Parts: sequence; C-alpha cells; structure tokens
Amino acid sequence: MKILRAITGIIRKAELYFGAVVVAEIFILTTLNIIMRYIFNSPIFWCEEVILYSFVWMGYLAVAYTLSMDNHVRFTLVLDKIPKVPKTIILAVLDLMIAAVFVILIPSAVRCMGFLINTPALKISEKYFYYIVPIGYSLMIFHSVVNMLSCFFPEHPVGSGMDTVPPASDEKAEA
Repeated sequence: MKILRAITGIIRKAELYFGAVVVAEIFILTTLNIIMRYIFNSPIFWCEEVILYSFVWMGYLAVAYTLSMDNHVRFTLVLDKIPKVPKTIILAVLDLMIAAVFVILIPSAVRCMGFLINTPALKISEKYFYYIVPIGYSLMIFHSVVNMLSCFFPEHPVGSGMDTVPPASDEKAEA
C-alpha cells in the first residue's frame, strides 16, 4: 500500500498542478482576448477555441482529482445509518461500479476520436484536444480502484486525501 500511496500522491499532485496551469491559461487568454477585442478592436482569432478545449481538460482533471480525494458528491442519508462492515462493502462496490463504467466508456471514447474534424480557427484535428477523455477515464479508473482498496485497508487511506491534509492547529499543540 505504501507504493500505491506514493503513486497516488504523484498522480494527484500532477492533476492538481496541471489543472492549475489550465485554469491560469484560461484566465490569461480570456483577459488577453478581452483587452485585444475591446481596446485594440482586434481579437485573437484562435483564443476562444483554445479556451473552450481548456475547459474540457479542466473538467476531466477536476473529476479525476476529486475522485482521488474521494470527495465527490454523495447522498449519505442512508449510508450514515448503516453499520461499518456493510457500509464498507457498499462503498467498495460503488467504487468498483464507477471503475467499471469508465472501463466501458474508454473504447467508445477512443473510437469517437476517429470521427473528429479539424478545428475552424486552428485547423488542427480536435483529437489532440480530446485526448484528455481516455486519459481522464484512465485516471478515474485508477482512483476508483485505489478508493476501493482503501475501504479494506483503512489504516492506509490512500484515496481519502488524509495523507495530504495537514493537521489542525489543535492537533499540533497536542503532539
């Protein structure tokens, strides 16, 4: 589990940092295009396309990162009332189902990439922008499997994000 925790930490940091770069790129290009459009009356012709595809990348990276932290939206009204052992099994099965869905989606995503056209402004194939889809699905499969394993090895909560969260100020005083 130590190796898996190290791999998960590296992937999680890469998702976080690459996602931050994409958000910064979206902000910079949007600001630059606004300035060029309204002050110089000459917008950058490719800017909106790059921003659009960057949002796609940001979305897939955000979902993968959220799964790595096991912080996706859940309705826990019933789950909180279930005893620990059945709850663990249910959570593991849910993570397995999430991974199975993405395993099923990868071949379709790869097949669909063959039908993509060239972008209007940049004149390059859209498949380069949509490589994030199978990459994102693969990351989500990895994180779902890690979360499932963490259900059975709670002393090493790899996917819970606990290994990256600093202790609260009260815990530092006690230690």
